Amino acid sequence: MAYNTTNYNTTNGKPRFLTSSSSLIPADMITRFKNLLPEGKDITTNSVTNALITDDLGSNLFLTKKANVKVAILDEGAGYLNGVGYFTFDKDELPKPCVKTEKIMFPNASTNPAVLSSGDTVDLGSFDANTAIGFTVAANGWSNGSVASNPSGGIFRSVMALNPEASPYNAHTVLLSSPEDKLLVLGLEDLNRTPGKGSDEDFNDVIMAIFVDPFDAVDTGKIADVDTGTVSAPSKPVGVSGRMNWREKVDAQQ
Repeated sequence: MAYNTTNYNTTNGKPRFLTSSSSLIPADMITRFKNLLPEGKDITTNSVTNALITDDLGSNLFLTKKANVKVAILDEGAGYLNGVGYFTFDKDELPKPCVKTEKIMFPNASTNPAVLSSGDTVDLGSFDANTAIGFTVAANGWSNGSVASNPSGGIFRSVMALNPEASPYNAHTVLLSSPEDKLLVLGLEDLNRTPGKGSDEDFNDVIMAIFVDPFDAVDTGKIADVDTGTVSAPSKPVGVSGRMNWREKVDAQQ
């Protein structure tokens, strides 16, 4: 993974060009996320949360049109000093695509000690339609002023086949949607999930908000809602008032 050393503080790993998205993030977003995925709670022990471990189509970004993407730190509960990055790939090459571009966003994604604050944001830039974007955690990767290319905790990605474990233990991200807030929330698990390797399976070692502008540029068809943990079934739009208009009422009766 690449990261220009002029873009972050080599003492603590804090990016130099951060902005804040605090005003765009609901004050209760971390609470809402952790209501679904509590600290230290094994995601696989509950049928609703276990279903959040989805396929690659539900755990990565697939852009249907040109959009800008920004990523903000919300919270972290890791014992490691993790490096967090992103990569692009070709959707048509799933399940094991070639990684086209991989870069570090947060060399040291730590809020305790306070390297980063909730809402600290990096702008990934503009991406063309049909771009697929995934996410990476270099577990315990921050060391000696940079992110290790072969970190002691391993490297895990949001595309399952790129991870070292056998199925069904090779998923490391849960991607959720909050359409009313026009943001996505991503939770990362930073330990090898093979039984006996020590993972607590809570998928909240790093929690990030993702802003896609325009929001409808991202395909959310397989992404679960952050409040319900379920994927909403497609439905016809209702009238401006929130109630069905006369044409929709007629359609509903047919």
